Amino acid sequence: MLTILSTLAQEEARNISENVKWGFRKLAERGIVTVPAYLFYGFDSDGNGN
Repeated sequence: MLTILSTLAQEEARNISENVKWGFRKLAERGIVTVPAYLFYGFDSDGNGN
């Protein structure tokens, strides 16, 4: 039973990962690039993504 549940959880994690990657690719195709805010220390956001 534990093996079955573990397999299902792993498959769900893989599906989520693929969906997130697909979403990033689609955004990039439209020219929208998202960068995590924590990469830019010392800068503030104006609330409009700038």
